[in-house]
This record gives sequence, structure tokens and C-alpha cells, in this order.
Amino acid sequence: MTTARAAPLARDTTGSHTVLRVEDGAAATGALLTALASAPATLVVGETCARAPAVAAILAGVTSAVPGSRVVAVAAPLPGVESVPDLAPDHPVVAIGGGKVMDVAKLTALGLPPAELAARIDAGETALPRRRHLICLPTTAGSGSEATHFAVCYRKGRKVSVAHPSLQPDVALLCPELLRSASHRQKTISALDAVAQGIESQFSRAATAESRAFSREALTVGLPALRALARDPAADGLADLQNAAYCAGRAINIAKTNLPHALSYHLTLVHAVPHGLAVALFFERYLRALDAGRTRMTAPYRDAFRDVCRTLCGADSYRAGTWTALIRDCGLPARIAELETQVDGAALARSVDPERLGNFADLFPVADFTATAATDAA
Repeated sequence: MTTARAAPLARDTTGSHTVLRVEDGAAATGALLTALASAPATLVVGETCARAPAVAAILAGVTSAVPGSRVVAVAAPLPGVESVPDLAPDHPVVAIGGGKVMDVAKLTALGLPPAELAARIDAGETALPRRRHLICLPTTAGSGSEATHFAVCYRKGRKVSVAHPSLQPDVALLCPELLRSASHRQKTISALDAVAQGIESQFSRAATAESRAFSREALTVGLPALRALARDPAADGLADLQNAAYCAGRAINIAKTNLPHALSYHLTLVHAVPHGLAVALFFERYLRALDAGRTRMTAPYRDAFRDVCRTLCGADSYRAGTWTALIRDCGLPARIAELETQVDGAALARSVDPERLGNFADLFPVADFTATAATDAA
């Protein structure tokens, strides 16, 4: 068995968050059992990924070694209170899955009965503290939820962000083997999300030197791995993709996301567009708008944009069409009009998430950006 080793930057400023990297599923099982310290756990897992050999082996290893542990499969397409199980007393919570599963696990780790959780969210209580130990094993490389202190919850047709410093997992256990069973399409969509977050987080009001360091790492590691994956579905860059997603998560944990994410949720909620693709569809226009306003940016944002452009297109300014070409190289639709669904532009414009919108550093006219995004949908 490969011994888990602590990665650099293992401590987060918000608390006792630790990241462990292991090479294979057997090592992941061993590291997870060590982290659980023989305590029975509730393992929240994606219904599909639970059938993947590496994930199934971890589930079998934990449930056989720790009697009383139970597995809860998440089948719903979006994270919500409906997927939160009643939690056994004192059970730590383990998430094995993508962003949706980790969101459900975070909601579960609040330790509230589902009915009470629903009532509190409906009453506008979203700063809820975590009461249970939480360990996350991501099986996709995109959301970065294994490193963040917030959880997405779709409730009554709207997206709600439950956020509290304690929601950042105690342990993020990164194992590239867990990504292997995902389809090429899922891998590229997830990687687009990580790369997008690595860019987007640099232009938030709350961006700091620390968050930008994580943002740059996400972009410089993730973009070459994504381009290699786009060229060759068999490319073995899973560890780089996973590290990029984790770094993007650390970046948005501080800076948060802004405009592309503010518009993306409508596409996911109403039109079932995968989240990473929904975000990516707004990025060509986002980068063009940033480029048009770069001479008016203050130095930190101007320097950040120059570095993004150098990494993305090898120049100090944005070369129009670079992002669109990246999406097309992944074999994905690059415009909203190319989706296999009819998007109402007016409804899209009305749907903008105010919290994410408020995170933007006002580097160009937001109203114009939203209006043109709606026009693209027409």
C-alpha cells in the first residue's frame, strides 16, 4: 500500500483543513480508515460513480473494516435537501463523488434533520455551522468543493449558497485513480470549470495575493492538462487536473466567483447544462470584455489579466477566439445557440445570481455584459 503523504499548503487560513495525496485506490482506502480512526461513518456517494471499480473497492473496504458504516447514494441531478439523509448520532461524513455529492455531504455534515434544514434555508438562514467531521474524496476534477467553505443547494427552483467557515472539509483526500472512470466529456467539462475558476477568481473584489497564487497554479497546471486531454482522450494528466481543481477551490474559497458563474446557474437548473460547460459558455465574452477594459484596471487586476493572457494565448492581451477554440477542441458546443435546448435570453438575463454578481470587481459595465449574454442566447 502506498502511504498517504501530506501535500504542501496543507493548512488553510480558515481552520484545520488538510489535503492528502495518494497514488491509488488502495492507498485512499488506507488513508480514509486512518482519518476515520475506526469510527462508523456515513459515506455519501454518487449513484453512478459508486459502480466504478476504484470507488466500489473503497466503499467495500470501509464498510467491512468499520461495522456500522453506511452508504448513501445520491441520485438527484442537482444538490438539494431532498438528498440529505437522516444522520446517525456522531457519524462523520465522507463524500466520494463530484461537486454535487460533496455539496450534499456538506449539507449532511451540518447535522440537522432534513426537515429542519429545509425550514432554516427557507427562512433565509444560510450561514450554518458544520457539526460533523467531514472528509471529501473527489471523483471529478472541476468544482474544487473539496477545498471550499460553501455548498450549493437548489431549493424551490432557485440556487442557494450555504456558507460557513466550518464547512470547509477537515480532509481533502486526492486520488487520481478515482477520476479514471469518468467519460472523456465529463473530464473535459470538469477541467473547463477548474480552469475557468482559476481565471474568474482573479477578478473578484475579494481577490488577495494568496488567492491569486492558487488561481495561477490552477491555470498553469490545469490548462496544459486540459489541452492534452482535448487532443488525446487517453492522455494521462489526471493528477495535474486534480491538483488544478483543488487549487481553484482554494482560490474561490477566498475570492469566490463572479460574472460567468452568476449567469451559469440558469442553464444548469432550467436546461440541464452541466455546470462546467454552463460557466465556460460565458467565458469568451468575459475575456473580451476584460481585454477591452484592461487599460483602466488598477495594477493588481491589470497584472493578473496580463498573466492570464500569457498563459492562455501567449500574449499580453487577449486574442479573440482563443477560449472558443479551446471549447471546440474539447468537442463541446461553444455558444449557447449551439446547445440542444432553446434558451430564453430574457429569462437568462433575469436569472443572474446577485451574490456572484456582487463579487465582481466592476472592471467593465456589467449591464452591457449581461445584455450581450442574453443576446447570444437568442
